[in-house]
Amino acid sequence: DAHEVIYAESAPSESLFPGGSALKSMTDKAREELSAIFPDLETPFYTTRSARMIPDDNLQKKLIMRHAKNHHTVL
Repeated sequence: DAHEVIYAESAPSESLFPGGSALKSMTDKAREELSAIFPDLETPFYTTRSARMIPDDNLQKKLIMRHAKNHHTVL
């Protein structure tokens, strides 16, 4: 019932987060299937909330560059 962090191949990951980027990356058929399962997604005032903070694009890039520079894995 709630969006949460799950483990996929031992890596923490968000369960399906139906935000704008995720929905844009889906095919029409996949979006239709998701809407059939979760009809609230189609309501005009539906808002999504991630299970954890998602850094903005600039911070994501900085974090990736820092990890790569220091030869550290993200996890």
